[in-house]
Amino acid sequence: MIDARTDFSRRDAWFGELYGGGARMATRDDLLRSMDLAGIDKSVVMAFGWRREADCTTGNDYIMESAARSDGRFLPFISVVPGDRDAEFDRWNGSHLYGVGELYAGSQGFDMGDASSLAPLLDNCLKRDLFLCVHVSEPAGHSYPGKDGNGPAQVAAFVRDMPPDLKLILPHWGGGFGFYELMPEIAARTSNCFYDSAASHLLYDQHVYGLMTRLAPGRVLFGSDFPLTSQRRMLRRVRNAGLDEDDLAAFLGDNAVGAGLT
Repeated sequence: MIDARTDFSRRDAWFGELYGGGARMATRDDLLRSMDLAGIDKSVVMAFGWRREADCTTGNDYIMESAARSDGRFLPFISVVPGDRDAEFDRWNGSHLYGVGELYAGSQGFDMGDASSLAPLLDNCLKRDLFLCVHVSEPAGHSYPGKDGNGPAQVAAFVRDMPPDLKLILPHWGGGFGFYELMPEIAARTSNCFYDSAASHLLYDQHVYGLMTRLAPGRVLFGSDFPLTSQRRMLRRVRNAGLDEDDLAAFLGDNAVGAGLT
């Protein structure tokens, strides 16, 4: 995919928006070097939300092969096209798979606000005890490559109707959806909603770490968005955010272990 970046960009508009201009991409060896440099034990490795199932297959093959060769250091997620047949799930049945994602509503043609439209995907996640990760963007602030229209309103509708046992990861603090956990009607449905901190420095100031730790205790996860950002840099930012020792330990691994990412 790195070598054929131009070809992939032509046939997948979302990939082209994110990577067509030369944004950094990484191999499994790049990630392992980054982890060693930063002192990271394990990384969740997510797939790209491709428009075509064939591209999902290509990416999933590399992720799953890399995970198998990582001595347990990579926790793999695969990509699927919502609405397609279950071929990708069936191919990895019995494999040590952790989840599906990161999916993109706009580019992959689904509406997160209509949970019923994702019923087959949700059934597969529940049947295999997999996490689901869907990209979410904040509805305010500056524009950037990758910002889409899937925001807190769509997440709220999804959370209202999703199966209660579904484990949902909302990256980038859920586009601000986590702030609505102050509303009892939202908080009543979010016990299985997890928030990651990927690319926080591009969106929020340091207060977001402590704020989200209080709003969603036990459900905040460290995320770097590597290779867009440096894992070491993002770790340093979290450690300088003023969290107490227990909250910092929870953020940097204990919450993930408790959720089943181990």
